[in-house]
Amino acid sequence: MDQARAAGQTESGQIRRSLQSQAQPAFGKTNPRRGRNAHAVAPVKTYFDTSYLVALYVPNDHTAAALRHRERSGPEPILFTPLHRLELRTTVRQCAHSRLIGQEDARQILRHIEEDLDDGTLLHEPIEWTKSLRQAELVAERRGWTMTCRSLDLWHLAVALASEMVAFVTFDQDQLALALAEGLQALTPP
Repeated sequence: MDQARAAGQTESGQIRRSLQSQAQPAFGKTNPRRGRNAHAVAPVKTYFDTSYLVALYVPNDHTAAALRHRERSGPEPILFTPLHRLELRTTVRQCAHSRLIGQEDARQILRHIEEDLDDGTLLHEPIEWTKSLRQAELVAERRGWTMTCRSLDLWHLAVALASEMVAFVTFDQDQLALALAEGLQALTPP
């Protein structure tokens, strides 16, 4: 493993600790509606695409930008749907498979994700599957004729719209264009 990758691996634990320390002040009251997340929080207004989450957990070209954005935006919890869970965990495993990270590092990252779910940094939010897929199809009908639209990107966007999010954060430029076209305040962290 080269020095840059080795340095990134030690960052992984720091990423998690940084996120956890930022999230703690936002909590206080118990929220029985949230299951594993035992703290009440203000409504989440920003939807973070999986590309952003990957950058927080797996050192890559976007990690520094994601961490700067997270520091500037403060301790707002991150909405975490079953779709995020599948995509993020699969990406971590695939990074290990392609030897971008070691298997033990990948397992540690997966543990960090679970810890962040437990402490409220990530807020588990179920998806109304049928409703969200219908919404994705509506967006595809409006935008698919003139814009690049990948199915999972459309689905993330539909979940954000259905959840009444105000902002959408992604490192995917095609998805950014879709979110803007659908009226969200969309951005790619610099």
